[in-house]
Amino acid sequence: MFGYITIDQPEIKFKDYYRYREYYCGLCCSIKKKYGQTGRLSLDYDMTFLAVLLDGVYDSETAEREFRCIAHPVRKKKRLENDFIDYAADMNLYLAYLKCADDWNDDRKLGQKLYSMILSRCIRKIEERYPLKTDAIKKHLIELDEYEKSDSDDFEGAAGCFGRACAEIFSFGGVWNDKLARMGFYIGKFIYILDAYDDLEEDQKKGRYNPLVKMSREDDFSGKVRTILMSMISEAAEEFETLPVDENQDILRNIIYAGVWKKFNEKWTDTESGVEDELINQPDDGGTLLS
Repeated sequence: MFGYITIDQPEIKFKDYYRYREYYCGLCCSIKKKYGQTGRLSLDYDMTFLAVLLDGVYDSETAEREFRCIAHPVRKKKRLENDFIDYAADMNLYLAYLKCADDWNDDRKLGQKLYSMILSRCIRKIEERYPLKTDAIKKHLIELDEYEKSDSDDFEGAAGCFGRACAEIFSFGGVWNDKLARMGFYIGKFIYILDAYDDLEEDQKKGRYNPLVKMSREDDFSGKVRTILMSMISEAAEEFETLPVDENQDILRNIIYAGVWKKFNEKWTDTESGVEDELINQPDDGGTLLS
């Protein structure tokens, strides 16, 4: 997976950080319960965000449990259990499987091939549970593969394919389905372009497809990518601010307005470029970025 949609830990309150960890641990335990220890290797922050978001939008019966974590065995930890976490676990594993298959096709990574084979039985169960959704996700990723095969520099088109796949994942159902889908679409585009930016140097060395190669030869390449990413996350934030989020508002705003920029800022080297732009930081009044 990618892991770009995560919290900005220095800027989050302790109570919200611990709550976020309960979702993360809940997702981990749900994956283990459904798909065993090997499934846990796919655990990802992006789908933790989805679980937190869906639980904030819709009412759910959520249980809080204490458990022993094999990675941290000294003290008992807390985790959450609900339908949204279980759904996010399914989507987490499904995307991890598809990414393994893509990595095998691109680089012939044996480890990824073996892991995808291990997950294949689990994937059949997910496809039986969500036939229309998984068919749509595969369709959009096949469209993305056509961009890669043609070595297209149309990064907007390629990112749109992944955005539509993410829109399917965010479309949990209910009255807010369309807004969640649009939010997922823009977050998906953000993830795809940020991943291309993050992998550009390695992709060029290995001769792999990257839609940003042509743009990377232009002046102020990083600044242009940042502007594109701001546009994507601003669209997602606008949808988010219209959702009736009763819980987890501070966690979600921390992720949307700050956490998503962690990886980009790690690679950002121009100290005079204005990294603290108002579009990156959460507004004091908690309003939409576009207000």
